[in-house]
Amino acid sequence: MDFAAILIVSAILSALLGAFVGLQKGRGGDGFALGLLLGPFGVITVAAMGYSTKQQLKFENRLASAIGTSQEDQDFEFEMRTWAVGEAMRRDPSLTSGDDPATLRRLAAEADAIVLEQETQKLREAALASR
Repeated sequence: MDFAAILIVSAILSALLGAFVGLQKGRGGDGFALGLLLGPFGVITVAAMGYSTKQQLKFENRLASAIGTSQEDQDFEFEMRTWAVGEAMRRDPSLTSGDDPATLRRLAAEADAIVLEQETQKLREAALASR
């Protein structure tokens, strides 16, 4: 085989390998293009790339279902926690000043207590509604 044929075969193999690696990350087209244009360096680049947003969301949803929570549950918990931090700061304005670890620990403890208070209230309401 002459040099041109070796280059063409190498480019095709790199493109296919890049596409295979890219498919695992939701980036099959990127993998093919980088493998074709950059050869083995393109395959390495694709392997180092992060997952696509769609692939990352799929992975997070599979992980959440494996541990028993959905993405919506996680979003709700995040929103609840954010609200609880704001509520703790509203109740005790001294928590808004300072970035020292002791104040942040107190803020986290207050937010945890507020979340627990809200969960207890919801359970109480559900128990009363079921009577």
